[in-house]
Amino acid sequence: MLIKKETEYAVLGLILLDQKNNNDFYDIKVFAKEHNLSETLLPKVFQKLAVADIVESRLGPGGGFRLHKDPKEITLWAIFEAVQMPNVLKCYMGKTSYCLKPVCPLRSTVLKVEQFLEKFLENTTLFSLSNDYKNNKERI
Repeated sequence: MLIKKETEYAVLGLILLDQKNNNDFYDIKVFAKEHNLSETLLPKVFQKLAVADIVESRLGPGGGFRLHKDPKEITLWAIFEAVQMPNVLKCYMGKTSYCLKPVCPLRSTVLKVEQFLEKFLENTTLFSLSNDYKNNKERI
C-alpha cells in the first residue's frame, strides 16, 4: 500500500487540529512549525482538504483553517480522496491504479483487496483516529 506523504500530513494535521478541541482558526504555517511538519507542504495539503469541504479556511488576521465537519463525519476515505487517488495499489507496470487487463492473474485478488480497503477507510473516522492518537500518546 502506498500512502503518500501528503496523505500522512493530512491525517496527522487533521488529528492535531481536532485535538485543539475548539472552533478557532489556526494559521497552518505556525501550526506546522509547532508540530515539526513542512511549512510548505502542510498548507498545500490543507488547501486540498478545504476544496473537499473537510476543513474551512479564512484569509486575513485571525484566519487559517479549522474543521468544517464533526470528526465523526470525516472518514479516512474522504481524506484519501481529497489528497491522493483512493486506489492505493499499483499495477506492476506502474501505469494505472491497477491492471485493467481482464487476463491479469492478480486482477480479481487486487479488486477484493481494494474493496476491503475502501470499506475499512469508509468506516474509519477522524474521531476514532484522534482518540487512538490521544490514547497512544498518553502511553508514551
